[in-house]
Amino acid sequence: MGKLFFVSAMIPILTCLASNVVRAAGGVRVRDGESLEKLDDALKVSSRADSFGSLLRLTRPQLTWHGHDMLWVTQGASGRVGFVMNRAYDLGRSDAVFCLLEAEGYCWPDAQHQAFRYVRATDAAPIVVMRDPKRGVVYHAHWRSAPQTGSARMTDTRHIFLLCDERRRWRVLGEGPITAVAANGADEVNEQSVEAHATWTADPSHPVDLDFTLLATKRWSLSGAGRDNSPQQSLTTRWDMIPGQPESNGLIDGLDPHDEVPGAFKPKRPPYILAGQSESLKTLTARLAHCCRDFPVNHDDRSKQEFVAGLEAALRKKNPDLGSTLRQGQKIVLSSEIRLWYEP
Repeated sequence: MGKLFFVSAMIPILTCLASNVVRAAGGVRVRDGESLEKLDDALKVSSRADSFGSLLRLTRPQLTWHGHDMLWVTQGASGRVGFVMNRAYDLGRSDAVFCLLEAEGYCWPDAQHQAFRYVRATDAAPIVVMRDPKRGVVYHAHWRSAPQTGSARMTDTRHIFLLCDERRRWRVLGEGPITAVAANGADEVNEQSVEAHATWTADPSHPVDLDFTLLATKRWSLSGAGRDNSPQQSLTTRWDMIPGQPESNGLIDGLDPHDEVPGAFKPKRPPYILAGQSESLKTLTARLAHCCRDFPVNHDDRSKQEFVAGLEAALRKKNPDLGSTLRQGQKIVLSSEIRLWYEP
């Protein structure tokens, strides 16, 4: 999913040494939550070391990957497993080569220099994808980014899949596609999520096969077609994901390539939607219309009605078995002419 971000000017690094820190050979970290160093009002350094190896020895993560991503396994009072994730950043300074960062609110500096996209994040309630007493448990952890500066408050989420095997050994199985959440004006929100599907294999070096469905949901409060002024219900468009490298779409915000497409998966065309409970083709088409880029939202009622009628004809052409009444969960394939907001 290619995105163009508008971010602030480079933020000068300010030092704010904490009095209560833990020191180790080649590194130092905060012990009680105070700021070790301050990059701006919403971003602080919590640990620093003169090498990545020193940072690993200092902070002791259970897992690392991509040469800078780190994960710690936690356990709540009830025994529930959780995860803490962070990234080692090189600030390009002689006294602190590798740092771990924490953020509160916006924390996006100049994209031409350094974009601190993924900082400390916690998932205290990861999804259990599947479990087997003889093979282990597959977890789905969500690593949410800090919000982008701007009125949309866009956040991205990395989807990390982990296995805790029968001997309680941890491994990263891989990552799924990046998803995003953002506001589109005052009355619309676009949300993406991932449904993971997993199967066990007989190969110890590759114990789990993963595939995904990407869900893009649009929630809005615009008026309906004609003179119906009630808010529209949300609508979710689905893409099954297949192995392959997605297009970067000209990403120019200076982010690490791993941030844009960590999982080698791309949307399988065409997308589809599922009918709701007691839904007619007419009501579903009205919901879908508001998710289309070409919907004449600021035009007269006649223009809206003509658009909805054309959309219904396109759905019938692509799905010749459609009737006026739909079954709950019925799959309806979308044609390539239907241009949707917030596509992957």
